[in-house]
Amino acid sequence: NADNYIAGDIDTRYSFRLYEFTMPTNKSKRIKSVTFTSKKSSSYPTILGIAKKGFYVPTGIVSVDTEEGAGEIQGIYNINGMRLNAPQRGINIIRYKNGSTKKVIIR
Repeated sequence: NADNYIAGDIDTRYSFRLYEFTMPTNKSKRIKSVTFTSKKSSSYPTILGIAKKGFYVPTGIVSVDTEEGAGEIQGIYNINGMRLNAPQRGINIIRYKNGSTKKVIIR
């Protein structure tokens, strides 16, 4: 590894690292839970996401309707109605050219 870190090391620079692991499963059974443990002292694994590949998962979503022009942003405003150049921390109101609005929270 170019920066001398391996899976299980704690990065004191607090950089994001991606380690991908595949876990064998019995396809005839459902997975109820997944537990991650670390055997190193004073280290805690951070799990940002778990994915399940190869199986259809019903979502109840039949189709997605989009309005033409909804992607074109007309303006971004804060909660006080002041126009912003870019989204900022807190609540942002995005107004699109078709007249629709969306509230976005940035933490």
